[in-house]
Amino acid sequence: MVLMTRQYDITDYRITDHQVDVPVDWQNPDRFGTISVFVREVVKLSRVDDGLPPLIFLQGGPGGGSPRPPHNTWIEKAADHYRVLLLDQRGTGRSTPITWRFINDFTAAHGGGVAGTKAAADYVASFRADAIADDVAHLCKVLNDGAPWTTLGQSFGGFITLSLLSRHPETVAKAMTTGGILAIDRTADDLYDELIPLQTARHDEFRTRFPDDQALFDSLADRAAAGELVTLAGDVLSVGRLQLLGGDLGMSTGVENLHWMLDTAVEADGKPSQKFIEATAQRSEWVGEPLYWTLQEGCYHQGHRAGGWGAWNALQRHPEYARTARPLLTFAEFAQPWLFTEIPALRAFAGVAEELAGERTWPQLWDADQLARNDVPLAAVQYTRDPYVGLAGAKRTLAHVGSSQLWETDDYLHDGLRLHGDTIIPELMRLLGVLKD
Repeated sequence: MVLMTRQYDITDYRITDHQVDVPVDWQNPDRFGTISVFVREVVKLSRVDDGLPPLIFLQGGPGGGSPRPPHNTWIEKAADHYRVLLLDQRGTGRSTPITWRFINDFTAAHGGGVAGTKAAADYVASFRADAIADDVAHLCKVLNDGAPWTTLGQSFGGFITLSLLSRHPETVAKAMTTGGILAIDRTADDLYDELIPLQTARHDEFRTRFPDDQALFDSLADRAAAGELVTLAGDVLSVGRLQLLGGDLGMSTGVENLHWMLDTAVEADGKPSQKFIEATAQRSEWVGEPLYWTLQEGCYHQGHRAGGWGAWNALQRHPEYARTARPLLTFAEFAQPWLFTEIPALRAFAGVAEELAGERTWPQLWDADQLARNDVPLAAVQYTRDPYVGLAGAKRTLAHVGSSQLWETDDYLHDGLRLHGDTIIPELMRLLGVLKD
């Protein structure tokens, strides 16, 4: 397993890029061979010789690369106390990314058809929190000489944190999570009954603040249903694509973002503007992050599962979310089978997604008994109105996890770390005793 490094300076920071080879399948290293995992180390130039302890960042997702430094409030604050390591999780960024082209080639190389699709699904199933936790444990040996590090898990990074504390607690000195403690007592088949009301509440905030916008949104939905929202590339946008515009209502500026999109949605003659149509297509395309939808529900599966689409089935119990319903409601992280036929960038993943949603036995993501015995200090902030990772489920989980502390707040939403990291990081460090008042 080769370690390659490159070092350079940007503004006030020393950057060191690390590239490490790891097996795709840690349990069977010969099964799919190896991939490259990329880690970018960030140290303030003023502290290069200070021997700072390491902190590894576990970003949200699945499928998103790590932030690029240095212009980020939490990186600037954390770098006062740590050398910060930004991991591009396997399959993302510069860590052997999984793309539509890769899936097409992999499927063909494994016989195409049903056999090739099943092989591709087995491959993609190796890119969840359990495997990422194994990568992080290996990186700890390679980059830290085995000395445990502090972890910071944002959103899906909290899922990885629980996997780490279950599988490799010896590699973690202290752990922080932001909006990332999931309900370990729920599965993808019953989780969404807790999350749907949170998304509905955020949409209600939107239509309460901007009632005229809701009427406009409904009229655009009628035009979408009639096939009138057509991109310059010829893609006909469905009502479902409009509903995906609620994907960032869990962010602090999500309500305003949707309002401003609708601000120029209609031309003077009453027809939908091409600007709005193209913006809607782009916001719901996910060209660079196909794993986000393909593994969305796979992030919760462990053990044997009979199959099915959890969010889709849950939404069938909520007719207010139907495409024909008015007012039209919007979606958050609700993976559904139609995404893989209606969104061009996801069509290559349609067979893989169906295979992953079918009957299969999944590896364990976390160990409830080990988490109950956990003695690694864990400080978690959860946001009261967050529709992505619900507070109620986080409370139940943390009540079960040893050595954990919860900071519950209504001051931020899911993007709290990105926008207010200079406030959030010090508070979490105080909870861990790293900073004193």
